Amino acid sequence: MTLLENLLSNDVATRQQALKDFADMDDITELIEPLLDEVEYGGWKARSRALHALTWVKDERLIEPLLEFARDPKLCPTALRALGHYPEDDEVMTVLEKALKDSSDIVRESAIQALGDTRSWKAYGPLVRFINDNRKSHDPLNLVPMAIRTLGVLGDKRAIEPLERLLIDAEYERREALIEALALLQQEH
Repeated sequence: MTLLENLLSNDVATRQQALKDFADMDDITELIEPLLDEVEYGGWKARSRALHALTWVKDERLIEPLLEFARDPKLCPTALRALGHYPEDDEVMTVLEKALKDSSDIVRESAIQALGDTRSWKAYGPLVRFINDNRKSHDPLNLVPMAIRTLGVLGDKRAIEPLERLLIDAEYERREALIEALALLQQEH
């Protein structure tokens, strides 16, 4: 079986090994087009698996197709995760910030994860705005604590002051996340 076939395999172990092999490749050129074709034209499982494979690699040629896939409600969460590799692209960062306002919890969760994956100072503003906009809202998936922890992991010291202000009236789960994030931010790097 080819690597492409293994990436799309029904067998989980085969797919996981193929993802590791794919991520370790020096030149993924020969697989980009077939994977993009699968996402575009394949059946649901093939589309999902091919797009998941693209979250494991960074290649500038993927930005435009990933932005397009982010417009498809079924592909959006996975496409957003893949876009986390491209913080230097302003359109990517705009799409990730816009996704934080989506009505779908899964889309917002993927946007938070992708912003964390950027490891970029550009994620600070969108995450702080998300936290402030949602600090009093019902949050069954704990997206606000996830965003708070993501700020802590990003290590941007500008987050200390806004997070400290939130401690005053935070609920338990948010308070716990705030304390964790502040501890990370106050560590010397």
